Amino acid sequence: MFGTADAFQTTTADLVLARACANPMSQLRAYLVLPTIVTVLGAMAFAKSPVNIVTDRDGSSFQTAIVVRATDEQAGVEAEFRYVAENYPAAQRNAQLLVRHDGRTFDLVELTTRDGRKRTLYFDISSFFGKP
Repeated sequence: MFGTADAFQTTTADLVLARACANPMSQLRAYLVLPTIVTVLGAMAFAKSPVNIVTDRDGSSFQTAIVVRATDEQAGVEAEFRYVAENYPAAQRNAQLLVRHDGRTFDLVELTTRDGRKRTLYFDISSFFGKP
């Protein structure tokens, strides 16, 4: 949509301030809300690709690992945390281990569920591991 974040911010700032210059109080309000407008619209314009999680697996072993497909590590790790929060609400994360197995990379997440059961979830993170 826009070439750079700076160009996007300048365009947004010019638009907001041009409308506000007629009234000093409007100008003050524009300066107060401008950072929020730029942050929200900038995030929308430069959002990352969606993450795909293969959920037809139970994640109890390497063979049935939950596959996380993401374009970078931050998005992939966030997807893992979301998966745990949605599927194991109130679970306590005890440990997280990075493991290589059969040429693939896995995160093993050890949990204690809210009813006290210990559980290890296997996430196949090969698609995004090592990508900034």
